Amino acid sequence: MNCGKYINIAVFGVSTAMIIGGCEKLSAPSDHMRQPKTGPNLVRVPSATKPTTPLPSPSQPLPLPPSSPIMPPPIVIPPPIISPPQSPPSGSLETTESWHLFGANGINIRSAWVLTKGSKEVTIAVIDGQFLPKNGAFSQGQCDAKYELIDLTGGRLSLGYHGEEVASLISTCENNPLNLIGINRYSTVLWINNIHPPGILLNDLLLWANGDRNICKNSKKISCTFPNTQPADILNVSLGGPGLYPKTARMLYLPLAEQINSQSRMLVASAGNDSKSADLYFPTSATGVISAGSTAENGMAAAHSNWGETVEIMAPGENVPVAYLLGKALDSGTSFAAPIIAGVISLMRSVNPNLNWKTAVYFLQSTAVPMDCHAYCIANRDSKAQAECSKDCCKGNTQTCTPGRVDAGAAVAAAKKAVTEGLPQVALIDADKYWTGIKRELYWTGTKLEKREGRKGSVRIFNVGGGKGKYEITSPDGGLLFAGSQKELEVELAAQGHPGDSLNLDFVTTTLFDEEAAIRIASPESGVLSSFSDEIVLYVGDDIFSP
Repeated sequence: MNCGKYINIAVFGVSTAMIIGGCEKLSAPSDHMRQPKTGPNLVRVPSATKPTTPLPSPSQPLPLPPSSPIMPPPIVIPPPIISPPQSPPSGSLETTESWHLFGANGINIRSAWVLTKGSKEVTIAVIDGQFLPKNGAFSQGQCDAKYELIDLTGGRLSLGYHGEEVASLISTCENNPLNLIGINRYSTVLWINNIHPPGILLNDLLLWANGDRNICKNSKKISCTFPNTQPADILNVSLGGPGLYPKTARMLYLPLAEQINSQSRMLVASAGNDSKSADLYFPTSATGVISAGSTAENGMAAAHSNWGETVEIMAPGENVPVAYLLGKALDSGTSFAAPIIAGVISLMRSVNPNLNWKTAVYFLQSTAVPMDCHAYCIANRDSKAQAECSKDCCKGNTQTCTPGRVDAGAAVAAAKKAVTEGLPQVALIDADKYWTGIKRELYWTGTKLEKREGRKGSVRIFNVGGGKGKYEITSPDGGLLFAGSQKELEVELAAQGHPGDSLNLDFVTTTLFDEEAAIRIASPESGVLSSFSDEIVLYVGDDIFSP
């Protein structure tokens, strides 16, 4: 599906869902659904209101969006007979269905829950569509979290209930009749409706969720009167696609990620389901976005999952139990890995209010269960994908792209430890601008117009980690020189809060500059270790709005 001029966008859930349980009737509205206090146009869809998209019965397959280049044609499984939900067991609700939480290759959630099950001070946003508050996972049992359903689309809702599936991995009511278990029990979750195709409103919805004060005044796409007064700490987008025009996509998404991260908030996105490199998929590959690939129950990368240096972490994403219409289903896709990571980050934020995107990535990656080349590129993939993934990510059997799959218990423990013992003694690089526009300058050569080179700009880089560190600065495509005339530059930054923890990086364009150039700032270990290594890639581009 073509989303506007620039980017193909699709939801990243494989379109095969097997119904495994359901409620027999719609549940009554629950008092834990509360009206947003942000204006008359920001409304929770009442439980008694018929959704814009007709609601199928639990025995019918989910309405599916049209197929697209990044989503395989849907395979609709004939619906089985649905039995009434079983009464909750008197003890634990941990079942074999929840392998993603409790299985041998799950996320080790019990260890995380010893430390926290979430905080009411943390807010999570799921930008997706549609949501179904009547599902028993959100309306029955002990509901300690607050769920707010917000529609800024003007009634233009998406096909299907992908958002319902995604949201159920983050938070559900405890002891609900469907035995669906969310990661975070207490934090507020904003269910923000998106439309189909989902990319049209995405930027504006993200800005609203992030608390942008001017979005309602400036946006011509979404229907809102007042800005969000409860900005989300973690924002999840289980959608994306390959950038038809990567330069334009970066110009759109990098400033957005920069704005979110500058306020110590975090954006999580799914890596994609094409079993290809995710490095040109958006928004997942954008600097500052925490990208999630998916694993199967055997602990290896799922056959559908994209790979690449821009994929920060792996999480379960194959045959995971999710809310589905009025029941539940097993579904697959990186769409479901992303909310698992968002849920884990919300627990980390609950024990460490100062968590930012770089420290979150560090705690996730440095505690991850390692994945070697066989686990990451070979085990579950076909021969073509094996070869392409190995070429991109393997040096021998050392896998250099994504450190491994998430260990929630270890990641939350590391985040909590940093509160009392300070940040780990590592450097963590960040920047004030992920995309820098420079004015286009043309001159007449006597026969034609050419772009003037030697244009200058700067970006400020800084260490947000607890230790000093050396960084190598390069322009991989040769389009920039640094500090006057250097192709490569090595700098050392002091630990955060110490003199010398930041610097202005000056650059100048060369004759190789072609509308855009990258700045790679990396620790010496980056790209050669399968464990954590620090790196950030910034971009400089022609400012198309300059005269």
